[in-house]
Amino acid sequence: MESNKDIRLSQTMIVKNEEKNIRSALSWGREICCEQVVVDTGSTDGTVKLAEELGARVVSFKWIDDFSAAKNFALDQCSGDWIAILDADEYFSQEDSSKLLSIIEKAESNGASAINTSLISIDGKGGVVNKTTQVRIIKNIKNLRYKRRIHETLTYPGSLNVYDAVSELSIVHTGYMEEILKEKRASGRNRRMLEAELEREPDDPEILGYLADDYAMDESCRDKAIELYIKAIANLPDEIDERDTRTADTFTKLIILLSLEDRAEEINDLYHKAMEKIPCNGDFSYYTGVYLYNKKCYEEAYSHYKEAFDKLEKHPGEWNSENLKSNLISAYAQYGKILFELKDAKGAVSIESSVLKENKKEYTALTTILQAFYENGVSASMVLDYLGKIYDFDESLDKLLVYRAAKETGFSELSGSICKVMNEKELKLIGE
Repeated sequence: MESNKDIRLSQTMIVKNEEKNIRSALSWGREICCEQVVVDTGSTDGTVKLAEELGARVVSFKWIDDFSAAKNFALDQCSGDWIAILDADEYFSQEDSSKLLSIIEKAESNGASAINTSLISIDGKGGVVNKTTQVRIIKNIKNLRYKRRIHETLTYPGSLNVYDAVSELSIVHTGYMEEILKEKRASGRNRRMLEAELEREPDDPEILGYLADDYAMDESCRDKAIELYIKAIANLPDEIDERDTRTADTFTKLIILLSLEDRAEEINDLYHKAMEKIPCNGDFSYYTGVYLYNKKCYEEAYSHYKEAFDKLEKHPGEWNSENLKSNLISAYAQYGKILFELKDAKGAVSIESSVLKENKKEYTALTTILQAFYENGVSASMVLDYLGKIYDFDESLDKLLVYRAAKETGFSELSGSICKVMNEKELKLIGE
């Protein structure tokens, strides 16, 4: 595994029972790394054997409920000039790994000792859950080490120059798969470590936010989560970096929880406080808009959605408006519905048509378009011609989807026209 560059790159990771991931975790670095060091914390499956077969050096570390301790131990095992420290459920694509060494060279020539990349979390179907940024490639220098038992962060006694490769490199993270999240919640490991960390730093807004996230996953603990988010916000410093995704998450998740309890005044106050702290982020406008949309307060919702989209356009950085980006298609579908409710049928049809071209299964967009056509007297034949550019009426799923939307909006002429092109099996499915 010799590098063809002057810079020697080590790859290391912390693992336990990762036989499902270890092959992909190691494969991206085999051709470019001078060594691959796997730190095992007590695997009982085939992780260690597989890692060794793939050419990695495996070192044991006794787990002590402290990710920083494990990661710092891993860094100490590396001999390369630079170190890539990704988790076992993370990897670089082949395209990105092929340019990694040249990016490290650029970082070094700019005097940087760390590299910031994009991190894309995907679910079990390959869908993007969210996007953020992470520093996972660092120079192998003394005192550049991790702190905190969990949600660990890099620390350095001097000034740390970070090279921004967010637009050049993306780490793919598969840990948002539902079965993995269930395992993590069931073990109670994260909450245990977060509470231990909070004992050490009881007013740390980041740890308070992360612990609130854990409680928020359990509906019965919603009040505790709200309490922790509020405390986290109360302990924020006066100035917040616009790239501070943890603080943005704290605000947005609290808005969501307060929305579930219909605490309108508190949501409004929180929205203004969030906008004051991180004015470039569109998530606060978006989630406040969602609350108003669900309450059918369309005029107020309109201004929040518009503000959210404007912020996304003006501030497109990976760290900004993460939740809006992840829900962009459904957000625009809701925006189109708002325009329709505000008597702008033309604007609504324009927006919803664009939405359906991106995702023809976006039901809000489909029903809004059909409602607009129906109320404006557009004939069923003209609607079918229009929708034929998006839907394939030779396909059962497309016919059934449009039929359902036509029935729901009261567009009986259209639902009747679709019945005429249905086969016997499809008619039986809809009870005709």
